[in-house]
Amino acid sequence: MTRYSPIHRATPKAPTLLPRIVEGCAFLFYISLIYKMDGIGVVCLLVLCGCALFLPVFRKFMVSKLAVASILYVAMATVTAFLVSPGEGFYRTAQFVILVLATAVIAVYFTNVSPARRELLIRRFAILTAVIFGHMVLYHLATGHLTTWKYLYDTKSVLSISVILIFFYEDGITLKFGRVAFYAVILLLFILLMISGERKAYILFAVVYLFSREALAVKLGIMVIGAVALATLAALAPPDSYVARQVESLVKEKREMQIGEFYGIENIGDQSDIIRDFVNRMAWEQFKEHPVLGLGGTGYQVWSKANFGLATDSRGLAMNVHGEIHRVPAEGGVVGIAVAVMFYGLLILAVGRDFLYRVKRQISSSSRAPLYVLSFLLTYASVEALDTFMLELILLFGFVMAARLSSMGKTAASGRNHNLPPQRSRRRFHLA
Repeated sequence: MTRYSPIHRATPKAPTLLPRIVEGCAFLFYISLIYKMDGIGVVCLLVLCGCALFLPVFRKFMVSKLAVASILYVAMATVTAFLVSPGEGFYRTAQFVILVLATAVIAVYFTNVSPARRELLIRRFAILTAVIFGHMVLYHLATGHLTTWKYLYDTKSVLSISVILIFFYEDGITLKFGRVAFYAVILLLFILLMISGERKAYILFAVVYLFSREALAVKLGIMVIGAVALATLAALAPPDSYVARQVESLVKEKREMQIGEFYGIENIGDQSDIIRDFVNRMAWEQFKEHPVLGLGGTGYQVWSKANFGLATDSRGLAMNVHGEIHRVPAEGGVVGIAVAVMFYGLLILAVGRDFLYRVKRQISSSSRAPLYVLSFLLTYASVEALDTFMLELILLFGFVMAARLSSMGKTAASGRNHNLPPQRSRRRFHLA
């Protein structure tokens, strides 16, 4: 696994219990996001904010272009709720402040610990994700859902996270068990993804495999074979096969419906593709009416409920807008679009620079992790409704990539200045 140099130091006054508190709250916050336990999540965030008193949170990388763009993106999605109402504005601003500070604590801590400890934390995160994955599968099988594993809060997110983790450990699995074992693992994962019906995970699996360490010719050959197999499945499966319909929906061109047709569909909210098409069109109309700042954070959902009623009364028409490409114009206007373009542009550049830098020094599966996470973020943000999970993903990934770029700059500078006297070492977290 790639060894990274620590780029920030802990203060000498940091209590010995602090690392356990930060790690425990970070893992518990992850669980709260997956299982939608809002109360526990808020407590974890507040405790992490308290830890900022003992950690040097406001480091140089926190004022870098990427970190600032990450903060602005989240601010546009939350603080602008003042355009909706003062109450909504104060609530979302408090959410913004707490989330940014707590995420900064996690990012600074993660980039500050020893490489051995960081590896242990990633391993524990992988184990926790596997446990949630198993719980999700058992829950759906026990409740009679042999396919369509999306009825247990937000546990479907671990399907995509599992793709990242398995390919992150590609080298470790291959070294310990052999290449055949690695392909057996990803084949099993692929089968589970197909059964789950989670289309985002289908796409992510293909993209991450394309970025993996396998030889390009082998990757292209296997992807062609996989595409043929999926096409055969879609053609031969029964008409009522949910998995086959999900696969077919990825490539089948949809007929553009007239607006009036949407209102005549009973329980339109149960037909995800159709309702998302309707919601996205409504969001675009709101952008045209409010082109500069949009409706403000959470504005579309408020507008939708005011016009269509509660979800139970509107047959699903009041669903929130899905996909940042549609939400950002509706709720942020031209200003929001500019912030989003800046954030994603800087993030993509940072990931590209990081990949080229790491590959020159050590070609490993773990060095490709930012590429995998970027693929996940782009896939997730393109089709899902904005929630705390997405806000946290944007902030944490943006901060960590800003820290990695800062680390690259320091390493390069030290390599160019061999004649400079060595810096006095300062204490960091050593918990391995």
